[in-house]
Amino acid sequence: HPYPDGLDDAWQAYNWLLYESHRYFKIKRRKRLILVGDSAGANLIIGITNLCLLTGTPLPYTLVTYYPCTCLLNQGVSFDVKRFTPSYVNVINNPMIPYEFLSFCAEAYIQRPEFNNECDYFMQPIYTPLGILSRFPPIHIYQGEKDPLHDHTVRFGLRLK
Repeated sequence: HPYPDGLDDAWQAYNWLLYESHRYFKIKRRKRLILVGDSAGANLIIGITNLCLLTGTPLPYTLVTYYPCTCLLNQGVSFDVKRFTPSYVNVINNPMIPYEFLSFCAEAYIQRPEFNNECDYFMQPIYTPLGILSRFPPIHIYQGEKDPLHDHTVRFGLRLK
């Protein structure tokens, strides 16, 4: 689902878990939800947390992210000197995650020009204001050294302090 539809779907699912799931399962109302996401899924759970803080919805207990996509540029991985990070070198000849694939994913997610905004922190968590990040629940970030988005993930993690 292109942005913002994917985030909206995830947001609706989170709210259902908070407020409705106890009606269908023999469980008490959830007080401690742990959100886990990998890559684009990690982007979504960070977006959910931003929405919780914006709307006053109860926060997840903690976040667990694997290879989070925290900076999704409108052309995928950028080799522009102003945006280049050393971890982008890992994508040049990578048979598992080639540059073309990352670019395709970025273009598929950002289809509508009105949402093609570099500073939209619901789309690109690296731009989340520090005042909001300071209110985040505990977040566990797992990242590999050879991930092409490694440097953005490190920058995001440093901003959480």
